[in-house]
Amino acid sequence: MMSLKNHMDKKKHLYLIFGDDEYGRRKKIEEILSSLLTPEERTHALLRISALELDETIIAKMKTLTFFASKQVVLISDGEKIKQKQHELLRAYVDTPSVHTYVILEGNNFDDKDKQYRHLKANGVFVLCRRKTTQNFESDIYATLQHEGRTITPDASQLLVERVGGSASFLQIALEKILCATHKGAEVTEEVILQVVDEFLTYTIFDLTNAMSLKKCSEVLEIFSFLLDQGTNLGELVGMMTWQLRRLLEAKNLLEKKIATQDIKARLRINAYFFESFLKQVNFFTKKELVNVIDELFLIDTKVKQGRADARLAIEMLFVGLCRNQFV
Repeated sequence: MMSLKNHMDKKKHLYLIFGDDEYGRRKKIEEILSSLLTPEERTHALLRISALELDETIIAKMKTLTFFASKQVVLISDGEKIKQKQHELLRAYVDTPSVHTYVILEGNNFDDKDKQYRHLKANGVFVLCRRKTTQNFESDIYATLQHEGRTITPDASQLLVERVGGSASFLQIALEKILCATHKGAEVTEEVILQVVDEFLTYTIFDLTNAMSLKKCSEVLEIFSFLLDQGTNLGELVGMMTWQLRRLLEAKNLLEKKIATQDIKARLRINAYFFESFLKQVNFFTKKELVNVIDELFLIDTKVKQGRADARLAIEMLFVGLCRNQFV
């Protein structure tokens, strides 16, 4: 498959950036924008709109350059919300595009069964950004540090994934700080991870699920607000919670099957530093609670992807309900 860079070298005019990894989407979009526009050009040659705003007037702007511009980029967000009429407008434009205009359509869900989406995909560059697994994160960690002349122990890599809670944005910050704190040729150990990550993350997703397991509502809400304030978005935070709660549920299922705890640790790739506390969380939650909360988070994730204003309130109400034992 041709890489995104190769596509950009050929200056394609339509990019479709979709998937549930919002951080990954932002990185891909920034990569495309940087290849097409200078910082100065972005002030007058970049148009940002929601898919819901797409109409004949916007299409006309896509076909006409502003007086000072030699090219322009139209970034259309909320691609999963696009309606039939807007699909028709965009399809007609794609069939006869302006050679001076680059269109980026981004969103959470891409319906490959819809002929309108398939037509766009056939005429553009499609990039799918999926949330990463623990092993994906560890591979990224090894590759990044190796490229910068560092190594990392397996235990330290596991610990770093635990500390950032499966957050791509937190991992990026942590890696940048690790590189600043170490020199070429250095081996990154667990001690380095704890020192560096704790400097910017007072709380982690592990602390959040721990407070949830203990039904400490005020602490849960405080940690939740802190994580949002660190720059992670609501969708990514829902993904982080779901990631951790699914691991707790899987551990509970394995314990019911009489699987040895050390085998569970290895299978779920839980760092030894956290494992004892992890097992305590497994025991504090009931299986029914974990199943019901994960199901509720799935519904909330849909609200987030739909841009619903009440998504954060829904999460906070979930916390309150959990602390009041409404999910047992």
